Amino acid sequence: MKRILALVLSLMLLAGIPALSVAEEKSSLWFDEPIHVKAWMIDVNNDNFKNDDPIWQYIAEKTNVHFDIEFFTTTQAEAYTLRLATLEDLPDMAFRTDLDRGLMADAVEGGFMVELTDDLLKEYAPAWYAFLQENPISDKLHRGYRVGLPNVDYVEYVGNMRDLLQINKVWLDELNLEVPTTIDEFTAVLQAFKDNAGKGSIPAEVIPFYYQWNHRISGMFDVLGFWGITVTNTHWLAVKDGEVVFQGANPAIKEPIKYLAKLYELGLTPPESFTDDRSMSQARTGSAEPYIGFVTGFNNFNANYYVPMAPVVADENIQPVIRKQEFTYTGTEDFVIFNDELKEELLQLADWMINDHEFVANSQLGMKGFYWDYDENGMITPFTTEQKDAKKLEVGEEEMGRQAALGNMICSVRADAFYANYNDIAYEDPSHRAWAYRNVYAPDYIPVGETNYRDASTGDADLDQRRKDLKVEIDNLRSTSLTRWITGQGDIDAEWDAYVAQLNALGLEEYLELCQMGYDTLGLN
Repeated sequence: MKRILALVLSLMLLAGIPALSVAEEKSSLWFDEPIHVKAWMIDVNNDNFKNDDPIWQYIAEKTNVHFDIEFFTTTQAEAYTLRLATLEDLPDMAFRTDLDRGLMADAVEGGFMVELTDDLLKEYAPAWYAFLQENPISDKLHRGYRVGLPNVDYVEYVGNMRDLLQINKVWLDELNLEVPTTIDEFTAVLQAFKDNAGKGSIPAEVIPFYYQWNHRISGMFDVLGFWGITVTNTHWLAVKDGEVVFQGANPAIKEPIKYLAKLYELGLTPPESFTDDRSMSQARTGSAEPYIGFVTGFNNFNANYYVPMAPVVADENIQPVIRKQEFTYTGTEDFVIFNDELKEELLQLADWMINDHEFVANSQLGMKGFYWDYDENGMITPFTTEQKDAKKLEVGEEEMGRQAALGNMICSVRADAFYANYNDIAYEDPSHRAWAYRNVYAPDYIPVGETNYRDASTGDADLDQRRKDLKVEIDNLRSTSLTRWITGQGDIDAEWDAYVAQLNALGLEEYLELCQMGYDTLGLN
């Protein structure tokens, strides 16, 4: 591929044509005859997307591709999966799917889903082909099949950290307290929030520290980072010097687990942390009148109350870390094709989607004129919070919702070619994660520790199933054991050796070997 690109660039230079990388070329796509596409999308954030939203009109006006989309809420995920499993009225394609990976690989093998091979991408989506060749960590392979195209953002404050650590600055100021920097200060602040329930702006139902147990978003993983431990996701796997390790058996987690148990005993974290589902967690963290003192999340939940907090020092001999997200895809399978007869047109559309920077901005920031516009230098410039608030007053909340971003519901690439035309004002906004990354995290807390683990097929369906079966029992033991210890139903020190022995008896060594086998296929080391 590199030799071909080099030859193309040489010919362009000889012809006097400006040389652009494949990912930087601007494509123009228009189908002479209208193409009508039935699609599925799972609306994971329950944003109430509709077919008449402006983003779909933009696509139709620019390409002559007209979408008829069936949207599924998170509560319909089971029915959504069942429809694929039973092959009931399959659409032409799907955007965000969140479908079981094994099921998707089965669909490819059965001929019900199009495998997006290198040859297909090279011919019909060359920008995607070039990007995935240069950035294999963003590729999506299940049993060796590429079943979908991702949504990726290669800006530093997305890839280098997952969640912001957010503390209620309004309450701190009322209590004449500073943002804590050590574990003892952190505990004292949480206790002060509880002790002052019902006073000032602190509500009687205050939750000093809220997390959703074992959840990637607004979970408790960042507390492990206080002790320098990297756990990025619910699999509790990480990669250290190229080796897949299971942090659930790492004795270093005992201290942060004991700390979470202490907070639970003091009533500084609620029992609901272990029972809330994602919808309830979102409702709590998104409350218009905050009743949470400390919480983590990808974006600042309420900039009028919360400020970003650096990981606190739990042990003077241990460097705290923040949790990496890695420069990889978000969401899962944000562009898959079922209808083989439309694969050529749909792949051309996917290529247009990353080559047309205005579409990228519209889909990832929100529509032009509502969430961003071009500045005097022709740079894509997102609106400030004040500009968006003013626009909302002008057009109403419902219309702003219609004009909002799809985000990781749809395939997209924001990398060098896009950011070369982007004026990133986020670094100047204290409410934005970009400002937090540069001013709170990056100077002293550049993410360190183990690398994120990426799940990948071993290439053997039977081995993949064996790994899945092992994972269920290992994860169940890990989750129930840690939950017991945190909620005071056991003694982690006294029971640790027996716990590790039980993990080994369940097949932890075999499980890690299978995880390693799959991870090695990605060629990331």
